[in-house]
Amino acid sequence: MAQPNADLPHTTVPSFSILSDGTALDVSQVVSLSISTEIGKIPQAEVVLNDGSMAKRTFEISSTNRFIPGSVLEIKAGYQQTNKSIFKGVVVKHGIRTTLSQNSTLTIELKHALYKAALTRKSGIFMKQKDSDTLDSILGTYAVEKSVEDTQTEHLQMVQMNCTDWDFVNLRAEANNLLVLPKPEKTEIKKPETSAPEKVTLEFGVSLIEADLELDNRVAFENFEGQTWDSAEQEISSASSTLTGLSETGNLPASELASKANHHSYVVRNGASLAENELIEVLNTQKSRSLLSKIRGIVKCEGTSDVQIGDMVKLAGLGDRFNGKALVTGVMHDIGPGRWFTTLQIGLNAESFLDRFSDVNEKPAGGLLPAVNGLQVGIVSTIIPEQDEPNILVRIPITTAREEGVWARVARLDAGSNRGAVFHPEENDEVILGFVNDDPRQAVILGMLNSSKNNVPDELKAAQDNPVKGFITRSELKLLFDDKKGIITLETPQGKVVIDDDRKSITINDDSNQNSITLSDKGITIECGKDLTISARGNVKIEGKKVEIKASGSLSAEGSGGVSLKSNGITEIKGSMVNIN
Repeated sequence: MAQPNADLPHTTVPSFSILSDGTALDVSQVVSLSISTEIGKIPQAEVVLNDGSMAKRTFEISSTNRFIPGSVLEIKAGYQQTNKSIFKGVVVKHGIRTTLSQNSTLTIELKHALYKAALTRKSGIFMKQKDSDTLDSILGTYAVEKSVEDTQTEHLQMVQMNCTDWDFVNLRAEANNLLVLPKPEKTEIKKPETSAPEKVTLEFGVSLIEADLELDNRVAFENFEGQTWDSAEQEISSASSTLTGLSETGNLPASELASKANHHSYVVRNGASLAENELIEVLNTQKSRSLLSKIRGIVKCEGTSDVQIGDMVKLAGLGDRFNGKALVTGVMHDIGPGRWFTTLQIGLNAESFLDRFSDVNEKPAGGLLPAVNGLQVGIVSTIIPEQDEPNILVRIPITTAREEGVWARVARLDAGSNRGAVFHPEENDEVILGFVNDDPRQAVILGMLNSSKNNVPDELKAAQDNPVKGFITRSELKLLFDDKKGIITLETPQGKVVIDDDRKSITINDDSNQNSITLSDKGITIECGKDLTISARGNVKIEGKKVEIKASGSLSAEGSGGVSLKSNGITEIKGSMVNIN
C-alpha cells in the first residue's frame, strides 16, 4: 500500500469515536462508518453496528436511547486516539436487519442539521435586498453557523415559489457563482478559491491509493456570452463573462481545448429582463463551471480530517494532463475497525443544480392527477353554467368525446364585483385554454381564435400598416378605430356614429330614415328625412348672433299664454297679405 507523505498524518492505527452531547459512546460493536459531504448536497453519514440476539430475542443497542431519531451525534476520527471532528448530524433513520447467512445489524442514518431545509416546500417574497442577504436570512432559520459572501445586485423582488429552502439557496447561490459548502462546523457560501494553498499533496506511488480522473473537452468554450431583454430600452442587451484568476488542473487550459475543438461561444439567452450585473454573474457561473469541471473524478488516500469541501489539494505523479492543484468538491470517509480511507471528489459537476435534481420544481398539477401539458384548443359547448359560478363548458377535441367537455372560467380584460369587460364566446367558437397549476380540472379560457372557417371580418383583416382595430358583434354592431384616418365609428345595422379628426367632425347617421347630425368646426347640422320635433317640459331657448327660420311651406308660431315680438331695431312684417286681428 502506498505510504502517506508529510502532508498526511503519520499513521499506525486509525481510531474513531462517536459522541452524543459530548459524551463518547461505546463503539466496540461498530462495523462501519461512511460519511459523504459534497458541495451543494446535505452531508450524511451511516453507522452500521452489530446488534440483535436470537437467543435473547432482542436488539439491545437499538432499544437504548442512544440512536433514536432526532438525536444529535458527532463523529470524530484520527490516529492513536487523537481524533478530530469530521461530521455532526441528526439521526433521521434507525433500522435493523437480520438474515440467515449474516449477522444481524443496526443501521443508523444521520443528516447534517440543514436536512430540515430540504423537507418541505415554501414560498416567500424578498423585497429590495441582495441575494446574499436573502440566503443569510434563510439559513438563519435553521440554527447553523454560517457565512455568506456578499453579492452585488439588489433585486426589487426575489420570489421563492413553492420549493424547498435548500433548493432555493443552491439555485440563487449558483446564479451568483457561489458554492454552497455545508461543513461540520459552519456552512459557507462563497466563490471558489483556487488560489488558496493546497491542504495536502497526493502523489501516485506515495500517498495516492487510487485515482479515477478524466479530462473532458465538451465543457470547454472560448467565450461566455449572454443576452437578455431590456424592457426599458425595448432591445436585446448583451454581456460577457468577466471572470478571471481561476487556476486549472493539468497543463491543457480549457481555452486551448475549446479552440482545438472549435467550441467558440457558450451563449446564455434569458427572455426575462436581467440586470447587467446579474447576467454577468450568470455567465461567470458558466465559465467557472467550465474551468472547474474540465477534470473530474476521485482520488483515494489514507484517512485524513485535514481536507474539506472547497479546499485545494495538489495532485502529483499523474502526468502532465492531471498534475497540479485541484478543487475538492466532495469528501467521503470509509471507517471501520483498523481502517480509515478518505476519497476526495475532484472538480465541479458539469451540470447545473437544476439539471442534477428532478424534484426541484413541484410536480405538475401538484401530483394529484396526471397533468395537462401546455395550452389546449377547445370548442365552446354551452355558455350557460350549471352552478352559480360563471363558467363555460368547453370541449377539447383532441381528448374528449363530442358531448363531453370541461368547465372553464373566462379571463377578461376587466373583471370585478358588478363590473367588467364582458364578451362571452358563442357556442361552437374555437377558444384557447390554459390550466391553473397544469391541473386539467382548472381550465381558463384565455382568448378566442379565428381560422379560415371562422374568419376575421373584412373591416378588421390585417393590412400592412394595421390601420383598423375594433369590435364587431354577431348582429354587426360595430365599434371601429381607424388610426390612419383618425376616425372612430360606432355603427348599428341601421346607422352609425363617426368621429373624424381629419374632418374635425362628429357625425351621427340614421341611414335607413335619412337622418343625420353633424358636429364640426362650422357648427352643428341636423338633417331629417321626415319631421324634426323639439319638445321640452321646461323652456326652449334659441339664441344666436343671427337666427333664421325658413319654411318652404307655411310657418306657424303660437303661444297659449301670449306672444311677444320685440326688436331694438326696425321690425318688418311682410306678406302678400297681412292680417292683424
